[in-house]
Amino acid sequence: MDGLEQAKGILVVAATNRSHAIDAALMPPGHFDSVVYVPPPDVEARYKIIILVHTRKMKVGYDVHLRRIAEDTELSSQGANWRVYVWKLAW
Repeated sequence: MDGLEQAKGILVVAATNRSHAIDAALMPPGHFDSVVYVPPPDVEARYKIIILVHTRKMKVGYDVHLRRIAEDTELSSQGANWRVYVWKLAW
């Protein structure tokens, strides 16, 4: 962020689910134009992620209720957790 010469046109993209743990020295005033907060997915978004990402190549039984999985998962859970849920159901 601090260098020997002025740089323009640089785009920094970063992501974390622990924004509270970022050292303040990495985010001094004036170094970044904006910080964008992306909230965790809601039930509908989780359902779409489970269908479009985690089960798209699986044969899912008629007794597996993917919407229920989306409803029962917590807002703070992540895609890796949903993948584990789906894989456990497959076995």
